Amino acid sequence: MVVGEISRLDAALVGRTEELAFVSAALERGGCVIAGAAGVGKSRLASEVAARHRAAVVRVVATAAAGSIPFGAFGHLLAGVASDPGGPIPACIRALRGLSSDVPPTLLLDDAHLLDEASAALVLALRESETVRVLATLRHGERMPDAVIALWKEAWLERLDLQPLSRRELRALVEAHLGAPAAPDVHARVFSLTEGSPLYARELLIDAMRSGALAQDEGRWQWTGRPPEMARLRDLIAARTRDLSDEARLALDLLAVGSPLRLEELAAVAGEEAVAELEAAGLAIVRGLPEAPVIEVAHPMFGEVTLAALPAATARRLRRRLAAAVDRHDLGSFDVLRLALLKLESGASDPELFRRAGAYAVRLEAGVPGPGWDGDDPTLAIRLAEAAGPDLEAALLAARGLMALSRFGEVGERLAPFEDAAGRAPFGQAVEYLHTRVYALHWSGRTEDALVLLERAAGWRDEVDWTVAQATLRGWILHDQGRPQTALEAVVTLPQLEGAAPHIRLDALLLLAMVQSRLGLTDRCEALEAQIQRLADELEDGSRQTGWARYLVDGMARSEAARDLGAVAARLVAGRERAEASGNDVLAAALAMVLGRLELTRGHARDAIALLEDAVNGLTAGDPRNALGWAYAHLTRARALCGDVAAARGALAQAGAIAAERPSHLRLHGELERARAWIEAAEARLPAARERLHRVADAAGEALAAEAEATYDALRFGAPPQPCAERLAALAARADSDLLDACARHASALAAPDAAAQLQAAELSRPSAAKARAALCQGAMTPALIRIPARAKLTPREREIAILAGRGRTNAQIGRELVLSVRTVETYVLRACRKLGVDRRTGLAQVLTLDGAPERAANPQAQPANETFGRGH
Repeated sequence: MVVGEISRLDAALVGRTEELAFVSAALERGGCVIAGAAGVGKSRLASEVAARHRAAVVRVVATAAAGSIPFGAFGHLLAGVASDPGGPIPACIRALRGLSSDVPPTLLLDDAHLLDEASAALVLALRESETVRVLATLRHGERMPDAVIALWKEAWLERLDLQPLSRRELRALVEAHLGAPAAPDVHARVFSLTEGSPLYARELLIDAMRSGALAQDEGRWQWTGRPPEMARLRDLIAARTRDLSDEARLALDLLAVGSPLRLEELAAVAGEEAVAELEAAGLAIVRGLPEAPVIEVAHPMFGEVTLAALPAATARRLRRRLAAAVDRHDLGSFDVLRLALLKLESGASDPELFRRAGAYAVRLEAGVPGPGWDGDDPTLAIRLAEAAGPDLEAALLAARGLMALSRFGEVGERLAPFEDAAGRAPFGQAVEYLHTRVYALHWSGRTEDALVLLERAAGWRDEVDWTVAQATLRGWILHDQGRPQTALEAVVTLPQLEGAAPHIRLDALLLLAMVQSRLGLTDRCEALEAQIQRLADELEDGSRQTGWARYLVDGMARSEAARDLGAVAARLVAGRERAEASGNDVLAAALAMVLGRLELTRGHARDAIALLEDAVNGLTAGDPRNALGWAYAHLTRARALCGDVAAARGALAQAGAIAAERPSHLRLHGELERARAWIEAAEARLPAARERLHRVADAAGEALAAEAEATYDALRFGAPPQPCAERLAALAARADSDLLDACARHASALAAPDAAAQLQAAELSRPSAAKARAALCQGAMTPALIRIPARAKLTPREREIAILAGRGRTNAQIGRELVLSVRTVETYVLRACRKLGVDRRTGLAQVLTLDGAPERAANPQAQPANETFGRGH
């Protein structure tokens, strides 16, 4: 009999927290059957639970070969008791009971569906006699012995149907395996190919790294454009395909090059028997309505591995055969794109078809200005456009793909020759041309050229919709530049606004709401909400434009003004859930970004990080509102707020890469400067943080909200209260923002000369309040939570260096950061130690620490630390 300890697998078990708890508890009560698809992680979960359990482990692996022999799977356990006169079952029970007089051993049984009838009866007898506790795995959809079914049907064991990893869990697995962050498209492609299967994900990553399909660039894993060889995956999936007939293998090859296919199309080429064989083998699945069934590979990885193994000439020949079968039907939108892909990749030419298919290559939005830049497959759009030929329609198709890839300079090159044609084109095409080319110029740093183009375009048409669309587009560009007041004036005075078409009017109202929120005009912004909702209901086209419209006032105006945040959060959470349920992933991610910023405003740092990480996973760099850049900027602040400087710098680098592609997007660049100040504050470089924030506030111009946010951040980082109070009071007088009013009142209290007001402002400085706030702020490590005894009377520079030294920085490191000599740093450290009553620098950490978080100054005048985290901002 073979009995041994189960060692945990090398790969970390990612996620599965709830599943681990369920199976562990079930094991204490007798055991669990873990069912699921191949590669979903059943064996990994069972092994982890067994390794954590205190009992001896007996491992049995059922196989198809052993299943043809009675007790075949248990042969290694029964070798010593096979001649027992009582028979193998009683003998095995006695032997296993002898392993332990305390806790029954754990029978770890892999692939229970493959057991022979005798082995299945043995497992049931072992459990009925309470000889062992059982952890068994089995695969969904497989035939199995009645005794195995009885294990959970008769409640001898509990059953868990294990689902694939979620997007978030798979993202964590990918980065744990790679050991470094990965680009969003890496996560997207791995999830698309593996559908959350941890086994397939690990094998895909290993193959991709070995073949050079994945490589690190500046510390981040990215696709290189080289296809992965998939050698390990091919070996893994070969077991599922080795027994296929030649006809079924042809059917699988056809699905690999063209899945999904109409069932009749595949049957016409490969034969109905071959299709039935694929279904029976679990390699293909039929979906759709009974009158129009569609067949596809049962798992994307089956098709990907099969396609990778096909010679190029064979793949082209198969695509031509499928194209002939598809072309026999009346072509709907689904068929147009399929047929275009088959012809394109087989080398055939059909420009008209390629133009028709281009409309489906990227995700289109019905409302202007929604040209659908955040494409499902922008590279495909470019390929179709190039194959379609040189005209305005093809140029716009290529431009959509290039915009999604942030290749703005190339957009201008594609579109510039067609300006005259755009002026004569139908309205929708003309608007798309103008919108796309203007943004491409603006984001590539040529904003003045973009505005000049808008002036030229004003004369292209004279209808109301054109006037409003052109003025609204100008407003969005001005808004990007941080000029909300000028943007407001570009649209609010339009007499034609009420006469514009619903989708044109909706975009104008969204602009008005957005710029008024940045001007602190919350009441006026809220007054637009009913009109926006009515238009969104009227259009109801499923686009992201109308989806986002329903949440703009909540997500922007009320969130920024801290007005009724609890109710706002509840509505946004419900909206995000609806978006996820309907498959609108981009809207769900955008709402996660807004919720993350809202939680950051409330001071809930960890909640904000989780939401913002969801947002960056779901957003795309080609998003026309640059939501991904904003999400990374907010994530930078949230990470810095928790003292995780390395992660904050990583998020900042991602935001910076997006902003670098858009040099004229001044609002985003200003937000990144604010995020950099938060990193400086997290590193205790408060003077540098304050100076940076003052520059941001001075450069804000018309953007009242940006000026107020930067000013109040500077106050929280110890800036003199009086000038901050005066500036915030003036800004608050021009706005109707609950948050700005609170910030102005707090600044005024800190600047007040009378002791009562000062005491009120400093009330939260007491140690008990600091502890409560540290808990409320979920691990925040900010100047608000830094406490240095008032008796110390440290100067600002001594305080800064004491914090750095207390965090373990050497004198040389501090000197490099603050541009000071090592001797000067040493002098400051000695002074701080003397004032704080410690005899060495290691004592600084103890003085500055309170329950795991830095303490806050008790004297806000002597040691400025004027924050209100968890108090509305």
